[in-house]
Amino acid sequence: MQYPTESQIRSDLKKVRLLLARKKLLKFTKYTWSDYKENWHHIVMCNMLDKFISGEIKRLIIEVPPQHGKSELVSKRLVAMSLGLNPDLKVVNAGYSHTHIARFNLETQRIIDSDEYREVFPETTLRGPNQKYGGNFKRDMDIFEICGHRGYYKTVGIGGALTGSSMDLGLIDDPFKDYEEARSELMRERCWNWYSSVFRTRMHNDTRICMVMTRWHEDDLLGRVQARAESVTNEKWEVLTLRGIKEDDSFEFDKRKIGEPLWPEKFSKEFLISQKQNDEKSFQSLYQQRPSSDTGAIFKRDDLNERYLIPPDNSMFDNSCFSWDMAFKDHSTSDYVVGEVWAKKGAAFFLLDQIRDIMDFTATLEAFEALCRKFPWIGAKLVEDKANGPAVISALQNKISGIIPINPEGGKIARANAVSHLFRAKNVKIPRYERAPWVDGYVEEMVSFPDGKYDDQVDATTQALRYLSESDTFYDVVW
Repeated sequence: MQYPTESQIRSDLKKVRLLLARKKLLKFTKYTWSDYKENWHHIVMCNMLDKFISGEIKRLIIEVPPQHGKSELVSKRLVAMSLGLNPDLKVVNAGYSHTHIARFNLETQRIIDSDEYREVFPETTLRGPNQKYGGNFKRDMDIFEICGHRGYYKTVGIGGALTGSSMDLGLIDDPFKDYEEARSELMRERCWNWYSSVFRTRMHNDTRICMVMTRWHEDDLLGRVQARAESVTNEKWEVLTLRGIKEDDSFEFDKRKIGEPLWPEKFSKEFLISQKQNDEKSFQSLYQQRPSSDTGAIFKRDDLNERYLIPPDNSMFDNSCFSWDMAFKDHSTSDYVVGEVWAKKGAAFFLLDQIRDIMDFTATLEAFEALCRKFPWIGAKLVEDKANGPAVISALQNKISGIIPINPEGGKIARANAVSHLFRAKNVKIPRYERAPWVDGYVEEMVSFPDGKYDDQVDATTQALRYLSESDTFYDVVW
């Protein structure tokens, strides 16, 4: 038996690497950039972007903290790979300014000019010494055309002209420069109008769109797109949200422990905490992808600053309860289940603990029982008698004592207004971050209500505060 030589093995390995580089974005990136070091979140991003490249996903949003590698993968490597797979592809990429986005165009040109790229995609060339086909094809800092084909890559600043430029792939990479731009209603309106009347008019039936950005404001471009997605434009967007510090277990591919940073080799937990301490609101928006209003609507940000590190001993509390907000019965795998632990001492209300996760019915029962074991001294277990609530009550009422069905009357806003005075009076005490890393997400949801995406924590809070503040008459009225 004749064994292959070392040179044959190397040759075969290179063929495998070339084959993979033509099929997977991460493999392509590593082939064309030998020193590229990926973190786990880059792998997750690339897997999602592979589906975008293949057309399996047509609308994609990626929310990620600044300097975490989004532009390298989307505005450069994805474009170069897509044009290698299809040299007739028309790609348009928009960013907050012409100079910002043109930089990615020039760097993509350098990728396509490289020897490694020509090994992977020899058919795709640009005007210059490596040009494969004759002709005078465009190549400058704003646009390059693929020689001998109809494909191109055009970059434009928000507000720039796209007349005559159709697009098969539409990319938007950071439409706002900074918070000052994003907080300007004029700039947000300008961005939205350009997206609606210029960018989208370059689309056709098969156009794919990918937006990759760091969140600056609740009403930024991404916020408006998501708000109008299914109800107005009838579009389904896949959303990948990567938070700088893990808060919960809602994302199945995120194997970090709660409190751990996204990319510790580059942005340690100590660094992220220092960013948070410097400007908590900006941190929540930029690193946690939780933009919210400056002050809050019903619940004011300044009224959520009553923080404790060590709560009173449980024997000192006058009253206490669990407060549960369940997921909807027909969406139990996509909505949040929230269980909160509250206690009252004099005029003060303490939020002691919280469970918040995406859970099916079985997991909800397990979480309910786990909270009871953790706080055996709490008697009252409030469960809103809606969604999965009745099923949970039925399954546990003969096993666990103190389960109280709650049938709230009136809307969510009315119930929130009914307890907002407790926050204004600084009677509500919430844990410090060191004690409960989830607390910042809680604050952002409270101040974003009623315009925020989620309100499960708000519902659990209002339910608990109504019970603890009106416990003497709570069972005599339906609220």
